[in-house]
Amino acid sequence: MPPLRLRRILFTTDYTALAERAFSHAAYLAATHDAALHVLHVVSGKDGDPLAPLDALRLTQADVAEQLGLPAPPSSAGPADAPVPVVEVERQGTDPAGVILDYAREVDVDLIVMGTHGRSGLERVRRGSVAETVVRQAPCPVLTVTAEAGPAGPVGRVLAPVDFSEPAAEAARHARALADLYGARLDLLHVVDEVLLRPVYVPLLGGFQVDEAEVTARTEAQLKALADALGGEAAVHVRVGHPALTIVDFAEAEGVGLVVIGSHGRSGLERLVLGSVAERVIRMAPCPVFTVRTFGRSLLPAERVSAAFAGGDSSA
Repeated sequence: MPPLRLRRILFTTDYTALAERAFSHAAYLAATHDAALHVLHVVSGKDGDPLAPLDALRLTQADVAEQLGLPAPPSSAGPADAPVPVVEVERQGTDPAGVILDYAREVDVDLIVMGTHGRSGLERVRRGSVAETVVRQAPCPVLTVTAEAGPAGPVGRVLAPVDFSEPAAEAARHARALADLYGARLDLLHVVDEVLLRPVYVPLLGGFQVDEAEVTARTEAQLKALADALGGEAAVHVRVGHPALTIVDFAEAEGVGLVVIGSHGRSGLERLVLGSVAERVIRMAPCPVFTVRTFGRSLLPAERVSAAFAGGDSSA
């Protein structure tokens, strides 16, 4: 799998500890791809707060590599003990997500990196989440780090949830490239929605139930075909459960360092009623999440791997 094509990375910050955790990932990706790193701080029009100091973000490339458990990346930006070069930007606005999205389009960034507080319950429904809005509407992939993710650390395993859709195929390709970049193991996971395995009774025809063993065997075969299409080593897993919760539980139990997931980009009533597996994973994941949107920019050359999905179960 070829390396990611990254020219400009946008890192958004509110100068909290959460934002600082996300910075290490942005800085490492920028250094390994010689990409320009833009640091954007959105100032509320009513607050008028001045741009906060970037001291907490003034890390060297060696510092970043140490946090991620990786060798310092070669870069044309200077020696490993030099501070990571950034383009500092301040914008005003009462809609942080809108300001971030406008800047991303204006500068034509390839990746947005940001922290998310993972709101839940009434507050999230009422106020929404800046990160979720950005992920839903961004013109490019988005890397989010939740408060639950803890400090930046080694990325030893990269998890790609697969639902046998086109977005999942594109996300799996990005996961392969990121696993190669971090020297990490790639895990492909499909979750069979437990609802599909419940017995169903049809009047006049009787009862029916899906054979779990058959579904699992067929799905494992499809995941292995996908792994072969991606190239390199990859472990395949099939689980039964609630898709988003099972993905999060797997990531936590297996010590996954990065989840790479495709988003179908639902909007409107369908998203409110059905929710989004990607958005739920972003909210709850114990590690950073790299989201590739259906209609967003790809960071890889065009290549079809979805033929490996033919005949696969499409529950999650």
